[in-house]
Amino acid sequence: MYLETYRGGEPQTAAEVFRRAAEVKRRLYGSPKAVNVRQAQINGQRKARESEEIRRELIEGYHREPAIAAAKEVRAMREAIATRAASLAVNPATDFREIEVIRIKAPTPVRVSANDIIAQGCLFFGMSEARLFANSRSWDVVDPRQTVMWATQFFCPHLSLPMIGRRFDRDHTTVMHAVRKIDKRIKAGDAVGIKAAEFANCLRTIFPNAAI
Repeated sequence: MYLETYRGGEPQTAAEVFRRAAEVKRRLYGSPKAVNVRQAQINGQRKARESEEIRRELIEGYHREPAIAAAKEVRAMREAIATRAASLAVNPATDFREIEVIRIKAPTPVRVSANDIIAQGCLFFGMSEARLFANSRSWDVVDPRQTVMWATQFFCPHLSLPMIGRRFDRDHTTVMHAVRKIDKRIKAGDAVGIKAAEFANCLRTIFPNAAI
């Protein structure tokens, strides 16, 4: 192929050099495929919808798990009452003063502090608080710090952004930027977003009755 391309002699101008190089490339690799712009837009919109659905499921899961746990607790208590009533029916001689009243109530919401989230973040990411708060722009420090800021804002609704910023020795605009960035990365479903979702699930397990 190379010999056939240059059969007409050596190129005399730069334009001929580029033209013959393009011809050789076309013979070796074929003509470039046409890009369907409309199809690329449709694929991008579909990926955005899928990412939004994943994010919505994660957020709904945070609020749904406490309700599921409370429902299981209520069902277990009702089964205990039914078992106790059946035992009384089998044994009529049982003194009714021995009946235990089982009170069914929902778990009391617990207020989680920023210190709790920071401590769990240090354990989750395997770094000290000094390292987490360090003035470093390295991704292995910035990503965990922004994730912990995001989790603090999510699990501590009683704290304002300036209050969270003071706890991290940062301005409230830094906290706002961290929350927006982690939300976008969760929506995108990249490695940092997945790690943030895992950290949130870990906190939900540790603080099942968190008031959020």
